[in-house]
Amino acid sequence: MPAQAQQYGEVSGIITDSLSGETLPFASVSIERDGNIVEQTISDEFGKYYFSRIPEGIYELVVSYTGYQQRRFANIKVNGRDMALYSLTMLSGNDLPTVYIFPDIILETPIIGDEIDLAEIRQTGARDAGQIVTQTVAQVYSADGGEDGGIHISGARADATLYVVDGIRVIGSAYVPKSSIASITVYTGGIPANYGDVTGGIIEIRTRGYAGIW
Repeated sequence: MPAQAQQYGEVSGIITDSLSGETLPFASVSIERDGNIVEQTISDEFGKYYFSRIPEGIYELVVSYTGYQQRRFANIKVNGRDMALYSLTMLSGNDLPTVYIFPDIILETPIIGDEIDLAEIRQTGARDAGQIVTQTVAQVYSADGGEDGGIHISGARADATLYVVDGIRVIGSAYVPKSSIASITVYTGGIPANYGDVTGGIIEIRTRGYAGIW
């Protein structure tokens, strides 16, 4: 079994106007650490935002919205394998630049999976992502041809396996050469909330360019 790498958590919540309580759709949200942007997203039509796979630590959330001054929310704590829910409120006009907040709730997510890091990938004799996961994760196997051809996770059908490359869902299988891969996470159970529609397992691939590794 592969060694456990750095733990990741999830951060989500809703953005509202502090006076009216109305949600603010399509707001720009970034999660930052030591002045550097880790991830960026846009709130949906209901004002909800979501970040997945954030390395555990303490961050700031920065929100920008038309008609409102940019606001920074400090003390954002990310714990490995947990989801922290933070409700963010915005004020029009002048506002304090930084507000310290605490999570509304922390949900423990019993995610079951394996993290395959760059060092372990290099040690395998595999040529691509599919071969890497079948060689290193016990719950994964590959079948050739027919309706059941492809990669199976925890006994599910091959067409129930979701491939995600650098955060983008890929229809069907995903061929990524070994030389381009920085890490792979294989979820075999306890699927993360943002993949709630998945009935099988997930092969989440981060390429070396995406991870800033060359």
